[in-house]
Amino acid sequence: VQPNGSVAPTILRQQRVQGGFPSPLYEAFRNDHALAFMIARQLADAHFPETMHSAVLEATLGEHAFLATSSESSTVDGEWSPLLTSSYKRRLRNPKFRNQVLEQYGHRCAVCAYCFEFPPGHWPALEAAHIKWHSHRGPDAPENGISLCVLHHELFDWGIYSIEPESLNVVVANAALAQVPESPVAKLHGAPLQVVPDHVSDRPAAKNLIWHKQNVFRGG
Repeated sequence: VQPNGSVAPTILRQQRVQGGFPSPLYEAFRNDHALAFMIARQLADAHFPETMHSAVLEATLGEHAFLATSSESSTVDGEWSPLLTSSYKRRLRNPKFRNQVLEQYGHRCAVCAYCFEFPPGHWPALEAAHIKWHSHRGPDAPENGISLCVLHHELFDWGIYSIEPESLNVVVANAALAQVPESPVAKLHGAPLQVVPDHVSDRPAAKNLIWHKQNVFRGG
């Protein structure tokens, strides 16, 4: 148990902890799709990075997940629902965060050095990833950001690999190494980041990398 009373996701996975809702709530969600959609979207936004939302919602809502992932959807079973258009308090994000992080890494993926500019001034498939998730109070600050292509961003958020705080070398989860030992992902194990910011103060902070390794990484 962490100081704030929460339990690290890695511990929950190791113990195969499962959760659910009391019967009255479960029946309410089962009978009111709009309510279920609204709650599922809020929980996903509050506890997971955006790269994981689709998978979380699909696991929660099944075939109805596509409605919850559509920000413009306000209907259920063909009828308008005010619940789907309701708003809730969210942490504001720093609009400069993405540009700051990408610039620090020279608009390249830190893991594979991917870089493609098209059209001029636009770098498709390149994202500023939060090391400590934004949903878990991770700051929109350079030391909590890392430039990653969409592939390595998603793998990072799923804990397939992490980054050693001191060496900045990539470490891949044992399960991934065992399952696909010859894959491009497995070959990253032990390799240094291909791109790091010139200024030490702009590089990933050790405390954020430690958080990722303790709470997201699926095991060394």
